[in-house]
Amino acid sequence: MIEIFNKENTDTDLELELFSAPRGIFNLVKIKHKQIPDLWVDIFPYDLYSEKVKTWDERIRLTEQVNKMLEKKKKRYKKGSSVPEFHQYYKDLYTQFLNGKTPAPEKDCPDIVVGFEYVEILKYSKLVPYEIVFPLKEIKFCNHKFFCPNNMDVYLTNFYGDYMTYPSYVEAHTDISKMPIKEVLAIKEYIKK
Repeated sequence: MIEIFNKENTDTDLELELFSAPRGIFNLVKIKHKQIPDLWVDIFPYDLYSEKVKTWDERIRLTEQVNKMLEKKKKRYKKGSSVPEFHQYYKDLYTQFLNGKTPAPEKDCPDIVVGFEYVEILKYSKLVPYEIVFPLKEIKFCNHKFFCPNNMDVYLTNFYGDYMTYPSYVEAHTDISKMPIKEVLAIKEYIKK
């Protein structure tokens, strides 16, 4: 992905970075702005399951199985491991989850599994039917076109529950009131472009 980004990217202010949070506890790719450290986009990994799961009940059962596996990860994290050890641990978890099977080819439209490398907090299921995500759909937001999951309602409900109700608490990665004025102005200028 980094190789493709570096080849295709035309904005010299942007760079792609593999991010491992403390000692590899979770891993993802970030597109970052070189001049504005607090401006980035996270890209989360996903894996393919070995088959298409028939029911949501089965997906939830498999999610509970994954959660038990990830609990072991937390215990291992407390003991302290190196980043390469964690990367290997995620690979082992994924292999264990597939239970001796191989990931199905994408043409078979198997269930999608939220990547083991990043432990996302999910409301319901870690597995999502392929057709909920693909083919991606184009939407318009603030006069710009973006791609989003094919069935946004099911996708968002699975991840957040009632996503149409304003939450009582909103977590923010960056508090703009604590950013240097120079950076705030740079963000506003970048958005105008």
